[in-house]
Amino acid sequence: MKDTGTYLMVGGWLSVSLWLAWSVAASGASAGASTASSPVTDEGEMVLIPAGEFTMGHAGSYDTQPVRRIPLPAFYIDKYEVTNKRYKRFIDATGHKVPWSLEPAAEPYKWDWQARMYPTGKGDDPVVLVSWEDAKAFCAWAGKSLPTEAQWEKAARGANGKSYPWGNDWLDKPANTIESGLRQTSPVGMFERDISEYGVYDMAGNVSEWVEDWFVMYSGNSFTNYDAGEKYKVLRGGSWDYFKSIATGYHRQYALPHSQMTAIGFRCAKAADGSGGTSPPKAEAR
Repeated sequence: MKDTGTYLMVGGWLSVSLWLAWSVAASGASAGASTASSPVTDEGEMVLIPAGEFTMGHAGSYDTQPVRRIPLPAFYIDKYEVTNKRYKRFIDATGHKVPWSLEPAAEPYKWDWQARMYPTGKGDDPVVLVSWEDAKAFCAWAGKSLPTEAQWEKAARGANGKSYPWGNDWLDKPANTIESGLRQTSPVGMFERDISEYGVYDMAGNVSEWVEDWFVMYSGNSFTNYDAGEKYKVLRGGSWDYFKSIATGYHRQYALPHSQMTAIGFRCAKAADGSGGTSPPKAEAR
């Protein structure tokens, strides 16, 4: 795992050994029959999440309690994680720095940008090695914002709080997690069963995603966590570099805002218009 000297926190535990062990794993294994036959064409397409209440939280983890019903207005969220192709348009238009890290990665050809160009053959993969600040800047350039934790969780779990985007039971290689055997990012939308009831892809696997919020305990949670406060930003969703245990739609991770890792990316969101969200957002700048 390539990062800038900070480590991802999963449920309050430092997971350095898993990050390092799986970053050097061999690549190229088949993702299995659960994958789609061809990559998607992604130009920043968004999905409307309708207004209404949804179930947020889970009783089984200290930082996901209490379970409650949360009302949300309608909003749009990216159908796919932001890809290298989309991110390149952003850096070409703005001069923003390319994804990079202070630490060398195992198999750098998978991650490193050369001459402001993403790795060969990775245009449809999610961009990685981006900090929370980078993600925020991209979304602002695209006329969007990072989703809140609540928006992300509703888009992943639906109104009634499924454990996974597709349902409550784990399937055979449904998402790009360690169990898939792929050991690297995959083109967005490739795992066709990793899709929520609203049509949002890759919320259980591929890369974990930055969201807007600081990591704090939910209102009504009696646990004391000394990592909480305006120090860490929340990450949501599973990744190619982690087990299915973090692939649930309610699981929370967190990292320092400047962290840049090979299993962290993002997607953007946008408020729906006042007429109920029937007008889709304009395409991103080219």
